[in-house]
Amino acid sequence: MIIIGERINTSRKDIAHAVKARDAKFIKLEATKQANSGADFIDVNCGTNINSEIEDLKWVAQVVQSEVNLPLCIDSPDPKAIEAVLAVHKGKAFVNSITAEKQRAEAILPLVKKYDCFVIGLAMGDNGVPVTAEERKEAAAQILKYADSFGINKEKLYIDAVVQPVATDFKQGNEFLKAIGMIKTSLGLKTIAGLSNISFGLPKRSILNASFFAMAVCSGLDAAIVDIINPNIYATLRATHTLSGEDQFCQKYLSAFRKGRLK
Repeated sequence: MIIIGERINTSRKDIAHAVKARDAKFIKLEATKQANSGADFIDVNCGTNINSEIEDLKWVAQVVQSEVNLPLCIDSPDPKAIEAVLAVHKGKAFVNSITAEKQRAEAILPLVKKYDCFVIGLAMGDNGVPVTAEERKEAAAQILKYADSFGINKEKLYIDAVVQPVATDFKQGNEFLKAIGMIKTSLGLKTIAGLSNISFGLPKRSILNASFFAMAVCSGLDAAIVDIINPNIYATLRATHTLSGEDQFCQKYLSAFRKGRLK
């Protein structure tokens, strides 16, 4: 499983302050903590800074990659911001994201082709956020058609089946899990998700997030955008990898135990 660390996002007040102040030391620390916890990619998002997103995102990306030897997940709806980072990026990035909306796909997919990177496709289109697993699969199929039209190999496309809060619709957790299976089986695509939205509006969110993470892994989720520093998420990652046969001889689980990381 690919783990993308989600913490460097200006929607968090401490990150927003660090970016505005150009506090490289703080950003580097956030990147290092996520790298040390097992992140494979670091998500960078400056979307709340509407008037300075391009400059801010490029600065954050360069600061992070000057500190940790990891590729980035470039989280922005703005093609100009995405390309500004891709032009200086080291390694193969994730672009987050396109949708089944033609205009958005056609604006970003040429960059994916040009810079040979991975891309996340949100399984939603002109009708907004999907409700059922079938609607998610249909949106994913449309995204695949767009990718094919730009000559992008499906191995570089990861579909986000769009997690919705169970507090507003108690069936959404199950619909999401069903969608993962349908997208993988019917379309042969890999799947990814930001899982924390499942618990929005409910107490003790970390318990729900960790449990849903385990359920998604068992349903075939290939990648996750999570707070890997969170003890519950980290422990769940180590446990699910061990139980699903991804942790040879349970080495990573035992190492985490010896380091006191399993709490």
